[in-house]
Amino acid sequence: MTKSLVFGLLSFFLCSATYALDQLPGNKFFLITQLAPPSNQLDLLELQEHDLSPPHPAEKYNREHHFGTWIDFSDEPSCLTTRGLVLARDTTAPIEVYPNDSCYVSKGQWHDPYTNQEFVDAKEVQVDHVVPLKEAYIAGAYKWPWKKRCAYFNFIGNDYHLIPVDGPTNAKKSDKGPDR
Repeated sequence: MTKSLVFGLLSFFLCSATYALDQLPGNKFFLITQLAPPSNQLDLLELQEHDLSPPHPAEKYNREHHFGTWIDFSDEPSCLTTRGLVLARDTTAPIEVYPNDSCYVSKGQWHDPYTNQEFVDAKEVQVDHVVPLKEAYIAGAYKWPWKKRCAYFNFIGNDYHLIPVDGPTNAKKSDKGPDR
């Protein structure tokens, strides 16, 4: 929302029509807009306050509703979901799958960068979205179509978006970003 105020009569020799004056706390800044052509006379300036707060999603965040869940890539030769593919990618030992369900990883060896611990049981490991989904949603992913959000949730195009970590530590991290 823009509030316009007549700031007053000031003497300026202005070269262009708009100048940023100052940024204030709370993502607001003031912009001076020249209302009269530059001259050696007093010019009437308008001070406008602009709110730079990001827009907020209309819907309250719900992880599964807004991003879906782990998927099985149809072009992937195994039946592993994204979680299994991340565990297979990041293990330092050969993975083992459950004898009665080869679509789920049971063992491997993973290093947790948060705790500096090693894990061999896949049940102890969670796959963390380093940039939490809630943070992405609030920052603008809410504008994306559902398929794009699901693709973001399951993105394995690099080794730093999804990482295997200690389950309790990941739960404690919750929706805090890498900067916190």
